[in-house]
Amino acid sequence: MSSNADDSVQKETLLVAGLEVYAYYSKAKSNPFDTKSIGDDESLKVMFSLHGRNGSAQESDGLYRDLVTRYYKESPSQSLVIITFDHRNHGKRAVNKDRNKTWKEGNDSHGADMLSIITGGVADVKTIYDYLPALVPGLSKYKRVTHVMSGISMGAMTTLRVAVQHPGIFSGAVSLIGSFDLTSSLMNRLHDFGRSALYKESYDSFSKSFEPRLYPRELFDVVAKDDTYCANNYDLDDKLKTFLMFGDHDNIIPSSRSEPFLTKHGKKFKSRQDFDSKEQFQAIKYNAEHEVTTEMREDWTTWLVKF
Repeated sequence: MSSNADDSVQKETLLVAGLEVYAYYSKAKSNPFDTKSIGDDESLKVMFSLHGRNGSAQESDGLYRDLVTRYYKESPSQSLVIITFDHRNHGKRAVNKDRNKTWKEGNDSHGADMLSIITGGVADVKTIYDYLPALVPGLSKYKRVTHVMSGISMGAMTTLRVAVQHPGIFSGAVSLIGSFDLTSSLMNRLHDFGRSALYKESYDSFSKSFEPRLYPRELFDVVAKDDTYCANNYDLDDKLKTFLMFGDHDNIIPSSRSEPFLTKHGKKFKSRQDFDSKEQFQAIKYNAEHEVTTEMREDWTTWLVKF
């Protein structure tokens, strides 16, 4: 991926609840780390963003520098800060990297490992959101601060959980190659059921298709409950603006996993040519596999500028 980020992009390291948190912003623009740079009538966009499984905040450094650079090329007058951190058991927080592997790679607890990391990520985001203003006083100097939640792959799944479990704190959500349906996304890796919305079904109806120890009933119960809540309570109205990006050739988290959700709410997938940054809710398929393409970066930036 090409990154044309310039040297004006600054990375700040903070400590929140014992967790290293990284902030990206432009040194040449108004930012909360330099209160003298903040005018009397300025607003700020704060975008939280999370990496995927086997990734890290450090590996995403080029992406966030690129996004800040792209953003200011399209919107030189609006301030932006990107907040990120390592998922649990990733990057500097890694304890056992083997536990980030899949079932096929020999990790029998892949389901519980990945899904619990997502749950932990939701808690981490809320903690950082709550305490960040106390640690960065410059945030209170802005007339208006708008928050956006975003993430890639596992980070996208975390993003959608954050949006539905903590309504009202984020005004926007950007999900790249993720899914609303965690149950089906994981269980179809164990056995090709050929369908989604498995959280609606009985565990006994399909548990004979795989070894129960790999996806125990207790795991199914807690994740299916959250999937059901997400499907029924995700805000598609005017309080949360949502942009979903899917790879049309993604075999890891296929777009079909989110199709029942879209159908339930009267929504449909669109092609990239129909992307409209003004739409309140949209799901776009890109000519991509399980990856973040240049086209996705471009539309992500445009969406953020118009937000």
